[in-house]
Amino acid sequence: MGDGRLRRLPLVALLSLLLMGALAGCSQVQIENRPLDASNALAPEASSLLSAHDLTVLAIDFDPPLETVKAFADLKNVSLLVAVENTGRETERGVTVRVELRADNRDLTPALSRTATIETLSPGEVKIVRLIGLSDIPVRSEYWLKVRAFPVAGEDDVTDNQRIYRVQLGNIAK
Repeated sequence: MGDGRLRRLPLVALLSLLLMGALAGCSQVQIENRPLDASNALAPEASSLLSAHDLTVLAIDFDPPLETVKAFADLKNVSLLVAVENTGRETERGVTVRVELRADNRDLTPALSRTATIETLSPGEVKIVRLIGLSDIPVRSEYWLKVRAFPVAGEDDVTDNQRIYRVQLGNIAK
């Protein structure tokens, strides 16, 4: 059990279960990972080694859960929670997390963006970033949410630094 990845497995499983449970209401969320440039990705055998610098976006959640939101005006009370883990061997400082919301995944300019900074993130540590102010968006039933932890100096494998979510809000009244 000297491998830190084995100790993190229950946490990742727990976060995944919480995310699925929280989002399994009237709102539908589909997770879609955007492929990155192949020149930035490592071979699977190289990425299985514990790197000195490596960040991972684990999951997102909404507080309160989206199924409790009945109108777009209520989105002002909703926070987006982003779980970021340091899967490397070194403590990271000044980790930037950026969230962009788009009406269409092909839009070049996001309808809304929020940025937060994690001051320090120790090896194996997971921190939750809370982003508020989600109500300043155009009224639509579907959005694309891109969540990204910016690569830190010396990070080679950035394939797990971002996730893209398609969020469908069919239960919210306009």
